[in-house]
Amino acid sequence: FAGTAVLQGLNKVTAKTSELRIKVGGQIEFGKLIIKAKKCWKSPPDQRPENKILLEVEETDLSGAKKTIFYGWMFSSSPSISGPEHPIYDITAIECKQ
Repeated sequence: FAGTAVLQGLNKVTAKTSELRIKVGGQIEFGKLIIKAKKCWKSPPDQRPENKILLEVEETDLSGAKKTIFYGWMFSSSPSISGPEHPIYDITAIECKQ
């Protein structure tokens, strides 16, 4: 397990991408989303490259209330398998770092 999750965030409206670095156990805001990294696993060097990141993603509405829109593992080798579905924001797992 690694200490930092590296994600790529995309704002679909502006087409702007951002690199998001989150310490495991911490959180970051991306637009109206709050992204929390729970765990980050990187495969050993002698195996096929893979990074698995356990994320919780919450969205803040206009009243300030938070709603969980995603909780699960994201895989860097297969970003389309699992991820939050949102009309404005897209999040992709990149890697886990120490």
